[in-house]
Amino acid sequence: MIKAEALNEQNPGSATALGLVNALRARVFSPANPRGAIDRAGILQERLFEMTGEGKRRSDLIRHGKYTTWTEATINGHNAATENFRILLPIPQSEIDVNPLLCQNPGYGGTACP
Repeated sequence: MIKAEALNEQNPGSATALGLVNALRARVFSPANPRGAIDRAGILQERLFEMTGEGKRRSDLIRHGKYTTWTEATINGHNAATENFRILLPIPQSEIDVNPLLCQNPGYGGTACP
């Protein structure tokens, strides 16, 4: 998946990237990609299928700039547009206590960064 994504980023719609995705799909007895082409959204969807349960979805969405859109659409009552600080996780207090140069990420309280 990583190689297919990299090839697709270098050359959108790459036949080589499509071949790699289809090889992964064949490994799990899925039919080849029905669209006959691959794009960034298709790669992201294939990564969702391939990496389910591995904790990769959040970082994929952040990397592709889709995290706030996804949270707005899927979490009732959560306005991600006004809470973008939730993309960064809080720094553990034990780490801040050990290193006085650290300050908490915005939106989580604690010592503000200068």
